[in-house]
Amino acid sequence: MSLNSSYSELQTKFTENTKRNIKKAEKNITYINDDISIKAFLSLKKENNINNIENHHFIKLEKLMSMLIEKKHANILGVASENKLIGAALFVTFKHRIIYLFSASGTKGKNQRAMFAIVNAIIKENTEKNMVLDFEGSMIEGVARFFKGFGASPETYYRIKKSRIPFLK
Repeated sequence: MSLNSSYSELQTKFTENTKRNIKKAEKNITYINDDISIKAFLSLKKENNINNIENHHFIKLEKLMSMLIEKKHANILGVASENKLIGAALFVTFKHRIIYLFSASGTKGKNQRAMFAIVNAIIKENTEKNMVLDFEGSMIEGVARFFKGFGASPETYYRIKKSRIPFLK
């Protein structure tokens, strides 16, 4: 999703469902925190581990996140309610891309539409810049629908595969 337009122009590409969810989030969420700790983020992810990520992967993830944040290539945005993190997302910035790498959300975060608020905040913060918000796609239908609701369009990536045909080696 290219962010080089005004917010009002970008918003015209949002689905009605996304607009409704952003309004609901704005009623429930007054503050988006850009100073979420890795520990708090991973704790929320572990509490809501729908993908059954194993503990050794969390250890590697923590190291990766630490390095990215230390080098100022990533940040975590989150929403808290009653001093408890209810939703957060890790965004990696590289060249002219803001990559929505992954997120964590609890039941309360889902009910309050925390992820809609977070993505909308990233969009608002980076409008009229030569940036692309890269949602990284998803094979999960609900996640893909969430991304598409913000006006994201598919991007095709090609890959080269080694051929077994002798003259093409």
